[in-house]
Amino acid sequence: MASPVLTKTASTRFFLQMRAAVKDRAELLALSYADRVDLYYRPDQEIEKAYVQYVSGWMFESFGLRPVLGRLLTETDDRIPGAHPYAVLSYVYWTLRFGQDPKVVGRSFRMGETLYEVIGVVEKPFTGTEPGTMIDVFVPAMMNPYVTALRRQRFSGVCSAEAGCRGGARSREARSKFPCVRRREGQGICRRSPGGPG
Repeated sequence: MASPVLTKTASTRFFLQMRAAVKDRAELLALSYADRVDLYYRPDQEIEKAYVQYVSGWMFESFGLRPVLGRLLTETDDRIPGAHPYAVLSYVYWTLRFGQDPKVVGRSFRMGETLYEVIGVVEKPFTGTEPGTMIDVFVPAMMNPYVTALRRQRFSGVCSAEAGCRGGARSREARSKFPCVRRREGQGICRRSPGGPG
């Protein structure tokens, strides 16, 4: 995925319209900024800190990533606000926190008012999309509190939209499809997937 385009996003509906507008030239992703949040795996355990990122369900497939355990998020997991409280762990977090225990799949943890189920572990060396930040847990964008708790169906203020251009498409061509969206160039937050282009 090359020449990423970063935009400010508006409503969920508008985001999906943007994605449809560039489908032949680019793949558009909703990605939150990494946030260090409180979570716990059992009520009798102390609260832990972990870096969490809300991502489009199709992000892993778009990056060509595979699970080393269980499965990864898919587009089906990211269609209805609040409907799929699933989580994918990074390989590093799985190793450091769980000692690569294969039984981690199926475990649950609470983050805020929501109980999430761990469905898989993504292959290394992928650790997220923010430079200098290693994400521990990935969850669907539709589980974002701005979508669920506030019922605004918005990614605004907490997420960015990124278009990774397909084939020979140019970022300028992709950006031309977003006439009503404020754009910031030179701030692509997508890092390459293993074996992908720089």
